[in-house]
Amino acid sequence: MPPSDGLYSASSPVVTLTPHALSTATSRGSAVLVEYYSAWCGHCQHFQPTYEAIAASAKAALPSLLVGAINCPSHEAACAEAAVGSFPTLVLYARGQRHVYSGGEDEASILAWAREKLPPPADGTPAEAAEATPPPPRREEGKLLPRVPIVPVPTQDIITAARQSLLEVANARLVATKQVNSELANTESHKDGLGALLGWLRALHYQLPREWDGGATAASVAELQAMLHGRLTVPKRAEWLQMLDRVNAGEANRKHEWVLCNSSNPQLHAYPCSMWLLFHSLVEHSTETTAMTTLDAIVGYVIHFFGCEECATHFAAMAATREYSLRTMSERGGRERAALWLWHAHNVVNLRLAAAPDKALAEFAKGEWPATAECAACKKVTLSHHGAKPSVGWDRKQVSQYLSLAYCLEPRFECWRELQERRLARPAAEAELSHATGLTLVAFAVFLLLACGFHLRGGGGKKKKSDHVV
Repeated sequence: MPPSDGLYSASSPVVTLTPHALSTATSRGSAVLVEYYSAWCGHCQHFQPTYEAIAASAKAALPSLLVGAINCPSHEAACAEAAVGSFPTLVLYARGQRHVYSGGEDEASILAWAREKLPPPADGTPAEAAEATPPPPRREEGKLLPRVPIVPVPTQDIITAARQSLLEVANARLVATKQVNSELANTESHKDGLGALLGWLRALHYQLPREWDGGATAASVAELQAMLHGRLTVPKRAEWLQMLDRVNAGEANRKHEWVLCNSSNPQLHAYPCSMWLLFHSLVEHSTETTAMTTLDAIVGYVIHFFGCEECATHFAAMAATREYSLRTMSERGGRERAALWLWHAHNVVNLRLAAAPDKALAEFAKGEWPATAECAACKKVTLSHHGAKPSVGWDRKQVSQYLSLAYCLEPRFECWRELQERRLARPAAEAELSHATGLTLVAFAVFLLLACGFHLRGGGGKKKKSDHVV
């Protein structure tokens, strides 16, 4: 079942609306400001305090305005009907018209825009949203689920993310955001939504693990590829959902079976968390020659189908400079370069989100990754010169090995063979080092014995005079 919880509590000044409650309020002539959002969207989570401040201010400044919110994962059809293609989207319903906001995301700008669109005040009383659904109270403090690193990552989360990613295609408007269009590399996969979708399906088909679900998800993806053969555009929402149902990947088959990405409120972060696992796994499961194509597919999916517009904009900006970043790692193989670029991008996102932490999301506090608990060898201490202050940086070789250990999941992939070779090489190297160390110790012991013998023979008598005096 789709989630029913959301970001706004029962005590929030923002009213949690259902589509029926919104329809009832607008049919009575009420002015309603609606935030269409997704609880997992990091941008929406950061916008939440601002929107609550807007709702609180509107009660005094704009008493005729009802400020509400609709959580789109709980009401996907209604959000699709409202043409919501990115989160958050603000829409004002007033005077029988629908106004979509496109300005700055500060309180003053939004209130000024709403005041301009509102009809003259009558009795100053907004319609009661009796049908609004109050969300369950947020989790109590101190009841956070423990989060521990799991290596390798659970295949279950990756398969769940892959199936959810197919459903998210139905919720996208399939218009690349204007802000990122100019920054994209001029590649075929980014010219239209269909190219991005086909690239994503190709990556899933070849790089998804198959042992956990018997290859069912990969088979569904292959069928979708066949259905899209010869098409010129992405299917409309209704048709795409029908296609998913035909391949057993639709809403009826959706199961939120998170393991590593689970928490006391998985709706807030489980999907983006699992998508990162999926991205890293797809790259690790690529071959040396297909890794860059897989990276292109990931970029294309985020830009065209990931609902958080701000997230897509930031990711596209990073992707626009990836060619330069990849060239600086030219001594590495294709898969390792792609994996390290994605790891770096992941850390950039983490640090950006860490700059504006949300105490309500303490279970998923952002920071540099992997943490020391996950990979102690991934950090190294260096000294630029004698007496200099030591600096701590990443050991990219160790990071690369950690990524392989964590995200290479099945023997059918090229990375698995390399992992086995590395594991076999390690005991041999340790044995060789042990043998060399033993020989060194033996040689040192012989040297000591010879030195002691010389001392015993020559050290006790009188010193012999030299034959020649100069």
